[in-house]
This record gives sequence, C-alpha cells and structure tokens, in this order.
Amino acid sequence: MASEKHAQLALQQVEAKFSKHPNVVGLGIVSATDDLAGTDVALGVYVKKLRQPKGKAAGSLPRSVAVKVGQRTVEVPVKIIEQGEVRLERPEKL
Repeated sequence: MASEKHAQLALQQVEAKFSKHPNVVGLGIVSATDDLAGTDVALGVYVKKLRQPKGKAAGSLPRSVAVKVGQRTVEVPVKIIEQGEVRLERPEKL
C-alpha cells in the first residue's frame, strides 16, 4: 500500500523520464481507486486520448514504480488517465 509520501518519491524519481513520453501531458498524485474514500494513492499519468484501444495511449509506461524507503521497497501504482487535448482557452470577446 503506497502512501502520499511514497507517491511523492515516485513522482520525483520518474518525472523527467515520463514527461519526455510523447503522449504524456501531465503528472500528479491521485487516488488509487475510483472511489474517493480510499486512502491508497497512485502516480497519476495524464495522457492524450487517442483513437486506440484503452491503454495503448500509455505506450511503454510501467504499471508501477518502485521506491526505496529505508530497508524496504514500496511499489507505487501508476494510474493512466486518458483525456482530450490540453490547450489554453481564449476568453470570448465582449
């Protein structure tokens, strides 16, 4: 079970590498489950939504990231979140 501290370590460890992936548009720490009541966290990787079967947009991203905490290793799950194009919006002319 990964804590927020573990997820922060995982994010620092892979941020530069994951950001170079052509489909990645953002990174963050998210709930590991779809219900927000859960306390488990995951490394959220936001990817461009593509016309491919689910999961293909992530390409070669791992399912988890191992972080060393003292004498033990903790696996932080990676949660792929597909989304549409990210762009700045212009305010409408008044």
